[in-house]
Amino acid sequence: MFRTARRIVTTSVVALMLVGTATAASADEPVRTVAASVTSVESGLTLSVTGAGYTDLPATSFGPGAGVYAAIIPDGADPSTVTGSSGHIGVTYVRLSQLVDGALATSVSALPADLTRDAEYDILVWTAHGNPTPETVLARADITITAPQRAAMIATTPTITGTAQVGRTVTADTATWGAQVEDFEYQWFADDEKIDGATSKTFAITKSQLGKTLTVTATAEAGTATEVSRGSASSAPVERKTTVRVVSATSGLTLAVTGQDYTNLPNSQTGPAAGVYVAVVDSDTAIADITGGAGHHGVAYVPNASFSDGDFVTSLAIPASELEADGDYDILVWTAHGNPIASSVVTRIPVNLTNAQRTTMVSVTPTITGLAKVGAKLTASVGSWADKAELTYQWLADGTPIDGATSSTYTLTDAELGKAITVTVAGTPSGLAATTLSSPATSPVAAASTVGAVSISGTAAVGKKLTAKPGTWDDGTTFTYQWLRSGTPIAGKTASTYTLTAADRGKVISVKVTAVNETTGNAVVTAKTAAVKYGTIAKAPTPKISGTVKVGKTLTVKKGTWDSGVTFTYQWYRSGKKISGATKSTYKLVKADKGKTIKVKVKAKKAGYTTVTKTSKATAKVK
Repeated sequence: MFRTARRIVTTSVVALMLVGTATAASADEPVRTVAASVTSVESGLTLSVTGAGYTDLPATSFGPGAGVYAAIIPDGADPSTVTGSSGHIGVTYVRLSQLVDGALATSVSALPADLTRDAEYDILVWTAHGNPTPETVLARADITITAPQRAAMIATTPTITGTAQVGRTVTADTATWGAQVEDFEYQWFADDEKIDGATSKTFAITKSQLGKTLTVTATAEAGTATEVSRGSASSAPVERKTTVRVVSATSGLTLAVTGQDYTNLPNSQTGPAAGVYVAVVDSDTAIADITGGAGHHGVAYVPNASFSDGDFVTSLAIPASELEADGDYDILVWTAHGNPIASSVVTRIPVNLTNAQRTTMVSVTPTITGLAKVGAKLTASVGSWADKAELTYQWLADGTPIDGATSSTYTLTDAELGKAITVTVAGTPSGLAATTLSSPATSPVAAASTVGAVSISGTAAVGKKLTAKPGTWDDGTTFTYQWLRSGTPIAGKTASTYTLTAADRGKVISVKVTAVNETTGNAVVTAKTAAVKYGTIAKAPTPKISGTVKVGKTLTVKKGTWDSGVTFTYQWYRSGKKISGATKSTYKLVKADKGKTIKVKVKAKKAGYTTVTKTSKATAKVK
């Protein structure tokens, strides 16, 4: 339905010549007229539409008349079939304010593709807004179109299809025009100069057109009164012929690139051409972003010496990890040496890929990692494929699918003993079909290995040494160790033994043993202790007192030899009572000590160890 918004609604239409008569009006309505004349047939049909009496417009279902619509419709068509999007081939809206004194003056157009050469058309005027109804149709008239106008109105600008390269063939496409006209003549031009003998629908490009742009003129019904000519837009400058062929699109992409007529090459970034570089690049990568080490997926250098009469052949291999299933790629050729610049680029052409090739080029032939041994876990490795497609897996034993074995890993059971294992992987990139690849087979599955039970010997107390015992394994097994404190690796503790420190007190100590041999591969087993207890200070001698037991003399404690790392505090006693402030390793006897015995207590502390207190023997009575 035509919109109710107060704006001009126009479809793209082409100009025709119309001459028409007004529709009959009722006795109570003003007489309304409409006429149309062709003003242009260059790009379809453009009409000048005029009329009078467009006052007191009837109301529509949307309200009072807001102007009129004028549309080109097929001759004799029922107005009720006309809507905003169908039933006409061109329409325009004229606001009420534009109908000065009831006069209608507007234009309406139709495109060549919407016109039929021998068809008859009417101009229809009705009140806006809404679709036309018997109550809102105001005027209708025939459109008169001459034979030359009919021939011209369906004419379209020809386009050139094909690649503008030496040795390739391009085609003049007359599109919908060609569907209505059978008799065409053609003339091809290079840089606007006529090419002698180039008068066919197709043209085979030669070396003489290298660097020039091509155009073509199509003429219908030449030499008649209805002769019409249209010229195409210019092609890109003709390049040297370069072709690319997909040699392989499985687990990557291998391309063969052929160049012809590579003579008189432009200078490179660094000087005269020393050959060409051929690279695979993303279609949206700018030339300025391409260097020797970036911006491409692979590059080949073809030196001058490799050319044969200006021709060359080279190949490029791109791994699957560099490709995307929905990616678009080009071959870029530029003169060596240096990075490509606008003046050194010889050609840039697309790499045409089928959906099947897109599917398979990102695939990766799966490989199996892990040991073929009962109890061992095998893993299907697919590299970058996992990031490019939705993958499904199926493990097989001697070619027979293993029930339920449909993940990327599989742990071998006794049922596979003696059988060769393979895995098939099916990958489905978004929007494309699936491809399936199979891994090479493993060796026959061997019996399960002997796996030792790791244990820890030693006392779980600070200062004690723990020893990891890996147990019994197959011959030839080597071991590595990692000690852990409450599950966290202890830096640098990778021997089979470990001496507990103060930091371990109260924590659980464990050891991770990795066993490696030809049959089991890497097997990891662990063991742990109970919470580590305080250590015991091993060397704790009883202190002795030296010095003369007489008032005014100084006594000294001889504490003996203790474990390293021990710190000491002292307390002196007089006949069993603590002497205030006497807390050093020496004590000077005072009058209060006379007649009393003296002794000293030594308290030994060490981080992570139980504190030890030792008391000396009492001295004789102080004199």
